[in-house]
Amino acid sequence: MPKIKSGIEQPAGPILSFADAQPKQGEYCLEILETLDIIGDGVYRLGLDGYFNFMNRALSERLALTPEQYRKLHFLDLIDPAYHETAKRNFQRVIGGAHGIPYELKNKNANGQVRIVEVQSMPIREEEDVVGVLGISRDITQRKRVEEALRQSEDRYRKIIEDIEDGYHEVDLAGNFIFFNESFRRMMGYPRNELLGMNYRQYSDDANAKKIFQACHRVFKTDEPLDRFEWEIIQKGGEKKYIEISVSLIKESSGRATGFRGIARDITERKQMEDKLQKLNDELEQTVEDRTAQLLEANAALRVLLRHQEQDRADIEEKIMANIQGIILPQVNRLKNRDLNPNQKAILTLLEKDLSNILSPSVKNLSIQYANFTPREIQVANFIINGKTSKQIADMLNVSIKTIDLFRYRIRKKLNLNNKKTNLSAYLQSLS
Repeated sequence: MPKIKSGIEQPAGPILSFADAQPKQGEYCLEILETLDIIGDGVYRLGLDGYFNFMNRALSERLALTPEQYRKLHFLDLIDPAYHETAKRNFQRVIGGAHGIPYELKNKNANGQVRIVEVQSMPIREEEDVVGVLGISRDITQRKRVEEALRQSEDRYRKIIEDIEDGYHEVDLAGNFIFFNESFRRMMGYPRNELLGMNYRQYSDDANAKKIFQACHRVFKTDEPLDRFEWEIIQKGGEKKYIEISVSLIKESSGRATGFRGIARDITERKQMEDKLQKLNDELEQTVEDRTAQLLEANAALRVLLRHQEQDRADIEEKIMANIQGIILPQVNRLKNRDLNPNQKAILTLLEKDLSNILSPSVKNLSIQYANFTPREIQVANFIINGKTSKQIADMLNVSIKTIDLFRYRIRKKLNLNNKKTNLSAYLQSLS
């Protein structure tokens, strides 16, 4: 018994005319109608003029049409105009006596809903004459949506894979390439048609082929991804490259392993740099050994030089002290015998004291510990050490008392004495 692709069997004799059945055939036709109303696919009959004269329940409900409505409709009335030519060609083919060619189209129901359907049709014969068309309309809207979603998802996945800088690849369980992105192809140095299907042994020496086999075998046995191990490959031109690769297992939804996927990164430059750094490190160690011997000799000479410098500094200090005591202080004493006002006498007294203490420990301590003092701050601090009040200092320096108070504030701030009750004069004297 011949069959059409929808699965509905075609009787050996002529298909019954639902409109013109004989009384004995009526009960059989009723059984057929009841059966057609049970199936989920839409079944319809067209006259030779293309107008509907039958729809089963599934189709009439999908199109939201009653028998009174669909009998007034031509089949093209329900089809998107973009598919009219295909539908007309197929209709002409069937009424010419041939089976229709399955095709997809869009139609719109009475409520305006658009559906995608797959249509198959065949001629209805009475004796040798074609009297109509029997068609099956299967709603594939949901399937097409799923297919489109999967296609878009796969396109996005492929786009992401192609756009990443790292090399992505997939191999079967035997280690033959079944997919790779352009970054990986460039890394391997083979044309795409040569690399596809190539086995890992073809671009690895024996040692590296053994390494990749052991790594993939471990992933297969444990089902645990292997993160970053180094692998040396041989490009088509014979050049060796170092790559760093991570491997994981590819499995079907059933859990059966089908292959491996990997992310690879070209680390050739890094390896070359590491080799250069190692070579430089070896050379540096040798240089350090050589320089250490030279420095030991230089240190001995430097110690001798430092001793000479210390002696020279002591000689200079001794000469300065001798000049202060023998030349400058006698001149200060002569000035003291002159007619001076009180401020001049006070300044001269301070000068004499400063000259006497110019190399004293207290002055040295101030110079070393508070090198961030300005010259004026050092001058004011010296007056404070010698017990001078702000007014006395202001008179001697010919500035206002507020100016001296500002210098006191700055000195305390630099000594971290702000917000403390420490006496500034006592603190400065304690530094001696």
